[in-house]
Amino acid sequence: MTIQGIHAKYILYVDVDGNYIGPGTYSLPPWPHTGLDENDGTAKVAVREYASGAFWQSVGGILGVDQHGRSGYVRAQLSFVGGEPTPPLTTIQINGGWTCS
Repeated sequence: MTIQGIHAKYILYVDVDGNYIGPGTYSLPPWPHTGLDENDGTAKVAVREYASGAFWQSVGGILGVDQHGRSGYVRAQLSFVGGEPTPPLTTIQINGGWTCS
């Protein structure tokens, strides 16, 4: 999913593989591995800046999934893990709805 910020465009990743049991709320603990789609039983949220590739991954919060599994909400704390140059913010928070079309 694409997020348009004031000065940049971002991509939002939502991953609930391995522990998806249907609609509900999923905890966002720190990632046990460094990649998306690891099938490690951990719900994950990540944000990548489109132009630079700067990447933040969730280290806390919750991910909500609605009854159809294609929308919900996210409240997450994210920590910078890579990309050049290092952005001025190494921790960010996101809060809001998400939808897959």
